[in-house]
Amino acid sequence: PALVLPSGGGWGYGDFVLDRASSEQMLRALPRMDDPLLRGSAWVTLWDAMVGDRLAPARFFDLGLSAATVESDEQLAETMLADLRLTWWHFLTPQQRIARAQRLETTLRRGLASAPTATRKAAWFRELYRTATTAAATQWLCEVWAQRVTIAGLPLAEADYTRLALELAVRESKGCRDILEAQAGRI
Repeated sequence: PALVLPSGGGWGYGDFVLDRASSEQMLRALPRMDDPLLRGSAWVTLWDAMVGDRLAPARFFDLGLSAATVESDEQLAETMLADLRLTWWHFLTPQQRIARAQRLETTLRRGLASAPTATRKAAWFRELYRTATTAAATQWLCEVWAQRVTIAGLPLAEADYTRLALELAVRESKGCRDILEAQAGRI
């Protein structure tokens, strides 16, 4: 076989250590696997390999960013996006984040724009404001918070604006104190 995936049927869970050939094949094949259960099992196996220091975080992140853009299963797409955020902040080095920031933000903005449902848009937007680091993305998020920019198909609630204000403050964006005070007033 091209690869062996012990958890492929979704019936069990364990830290399955793949042989090199299976790991390489899975990295290449994951976005093209037809069965969502198989893709999910492969994703979890690759996550475990990355956490277990058997797969470079940058390689996992790059695969996940590409795979998330074509993922058709909503639950798996949200899992991938959340895992990418964890990888971004906890496993990539600052230099790796700097090298990938523009691509990440562009991909998340495209995913947000093309997502077919509000729930999928919300997932893309959530990961965008949780991972944004460039001045351009932060400025755009400030415009969204100030309600000068709206996101088609994604109604934002008070909790969204509150979380967005927090994320902007953490990044010490221009006027962040004013944003926090204004958001407290909105609440």
